[in-house]
Amino acid sequence: MVFTVDRSKWRSGGDGKNKIGIGATALLNPSGFMCCLGQTCNQLGVKKVDLVKLGEPSEIDSDKYKKFPDIFVDIEEDYSYDDEYPIELSFSNSKLSEDAMEINDDEDISQKEREKRLRNLFKEHGHKIKFIGESRKRAKK
Repeated sequence: MVFTVDRSKWRSGGDGKNKIGIGATALLNPSGFMCCLGQTCNQLGVKKVDLVKLGEPSEIDSDKYKKFPDIFVDIEEDYSYDDEYPIELSFSNSKLSEDAMEINDDEDISQKEREKRLRNLFKEHGHKIKFIGESRKRAKK
C-alpha cells in the first residue's frame, strides 16, 4: 500500500525543538492535526470523528472497525460466554505502529531524518509512505 502524509496537517516531534503542528500529538487532535498513523489510518477508512483524541491505533473502536486492515493493529479475538456476542474483538498495536509512534514522537531528530526513518520503516513492512505539502511549525510566543 502507498500512504501519504500531509506535512501541513502533521503533528510530530513531541514537545521538543523539532515539533511541528499545533496541539497535542494524537491520531487527530482537536486542532485538526494528525500524527503519521492518524493520517494513514484515515486513508484506510477510519473516519476522522473516530480518531479524535486517540493516542494510538489500538484505541480505535474494534467493534466499529471489525474489518480494519491489520497493518497498524493486531486483531485479537476474545471469546465470551455471551450467546449474542460470542467473540469480542480488540486491537493491539502492530510492530509497525509501535515503531512509527516512536519515530513520529522523537524530539531529537529533524523532520528530514524523521521522514527518512518512516520511509525505511514502511518499506521494511512492504509499504510506501510519501510526504506532501509544507510543515507548520508551532507558533512562537
